Amino acid sequence: MKKAIIAGAASAVLAAMPVVGVFAAQQATVTDTINLTVSKTCMMEASSATGSYNLGTSTVAHEYAAVTGTPMTITCNAQAGWTITATANSLTASGTDQTIPFGAYATDGESVWSVSLAKSGNDTANATIATGFDNYSAASAAETVVVSANGNTGEKAAVSGLIITPSYKAFGAAHQAAGTYSGTIVYTFNDLTPAEPGA
Repeated sequence: MKKAIIAGAASAVLAAMPVVGVFAAQQATVTDTINLTVSKTCMMEASSATGSYNLGTSTVAHEYAAVTGTPMTITCNAQAGWTITATANSLTASGTDQTIPFGAYATDGESVWSVSLAKSGNDTANATIATGFDNYSAASAAETVVVSANGNTGEKAAVSGLIITPSYKAFGAAHQAAGTYSGTIVYTFNDLTPAEPGA
């Protein structure tokens, strides 16, 4: 009696198992669709949001040797491109109205301080330093574009690990008043890709 029950149960289990190949359809080809999403990345990175650099101490009518500023690393796959703008102000002596303006570097006139930008790292050919900002000769103290990679003008815009490094130098004219002068230059990264609707 017990053997018959066991045999009957085993028969029921075997009947419930699918037969291999019965439900599989025969195919001549199989196509898999693979999906991958590349996120937009467009940013400027630096070791710090602020830096302080000392051009040194000297007598007047003197050329102050260049010092290196904060390197900025750019990574961007935005097809419309990107820019870096710079806004510089005059160096001012604390507690006085004495200033040294930002402008084109020269050693035979008024006091001046200037910046030069250099490219290094990856994709240097994909970014352009504005005329005059690669050799201390730019005279604009207003907000201005100093580096660009504009896809709309046919330039390649994508960069990965491009480094923009500023350096600064100054000249003190013979009549410049004694004092410690300080000022700033602010670099702003701009993604030129239009914002997506609802973003």
